[in-house]
Amino acid sequence: MEILVPVILLSLWKHGHAQSCQATAYSQFNHKIQGHVIKTYSAVTSSLQCTEKCELHADCYSINYCFSQGICELNNANHLTNPESLVYSAGCHYLNYILRAVPRCSNKLCSYPLVCKVDNNGHSHNCVPCEVYSDAKEVMSFPRKSVEDKVEHELQADVRLTAFTISMWVQADPSTDKLSPFCYATVGQPNEISVYLTKGYTELSIASTLEQGYPSVIDGKWHHLCATWQNFDGTYKFYIDGVKKLGVKTSMRQGRVIQKGALLLGQEQDSYKGGFQASQSFQGNLSSVNMWNKVLNAQEVSALAKKCPTEEGNFISWSTLKTKKSSGVKLTCSNQCA
Repeated sequence: MEILVPVILLSLWKHGHAQSCQATAYSQFNHKIQGHVIKTYSAVTSSLQCTEKCELHADCYSINYCFSQGICELNNANHLTNPESLVYSAGCHYLNYILRAVPRCSNKLCSYPLVCKVDNNGHSHNCVPCEVYSDAKEVMSFPRKSVEDKVEHELQADVRLTAFTISMWVQADPSTDKLSPFCYATVGQPNEISVYLTKGYTELSIASTLEQGYPSVIDGKWHHLCATWQNFDGTYKFYIDGVKKLGVKTSMRQGRVIQKGALLLGQEQDSYKGGFQASQSFQGNLSSVNMWNKVLNAQEVSALAKKCPTEEGNFISWSTLKTKKSSGVKLTCSNQCA
């Protein structure tokens, strides 16, 4: 039977404003990381031998040594990246590999508005305010399909919009279909500008004129979506992750002037600020939703698709949208987006 060497245990519970775990190793008996095994070895006689195998794999951040069976499992995650995956397993010994630091930690170790930041040594974490952590992004989370979950921004001043660019980061729940992340309506036209997602395609609508040929983005991953339009010749373009799709198209609502209205995130408007259907509501996450009263060029769109948060729109800004209250939508802090 192997001799067990005591190690300092990290505490994973949450409290206070300056939560911190100061340690260089983490070990837990009768536990293992589940669902992140990248390599399995048999006939291993000690956790030290298992650790030596981890050293040889660049993607190994922790081990499960099941001493009762002589099984060694190498994991591409650890208790900091995936604390929810550390589960009870009789006869197994979980060990963090202390010579390889993880790049980020899970926000499940912190309480909003704090975000998890890996400490300098890479093996402990601190919970810090979102605004002071340069890698953190504020995200709107829409947890369910519901007519209640929405963010509303109604324009007060008169506008005459003859061109626009809309830009947003979207992470759609892959278990759902028919999602409305963005819908701008006027009194006479509930679908003045809308982006609609299905598992078969992505749709852009301008004054109820539809273009449904864009690829679907309902896959659980973050995607940058951007649409531009100008009324001079009705030219419109749609970009996914900075790449223009279906080329340049013209004559969509040529000459139309878009009046002041209401932007709703998370709901399709079948009437002005109403007519919601749960089946068309958005489920997933949104970030950096912005709108300009001009057409951004391809280089500018490409730059937006490479970072999150992005620059603020001059017509509707993410900073403004974040201040809008909604009972069902949660503003969270994430270190993942772009």
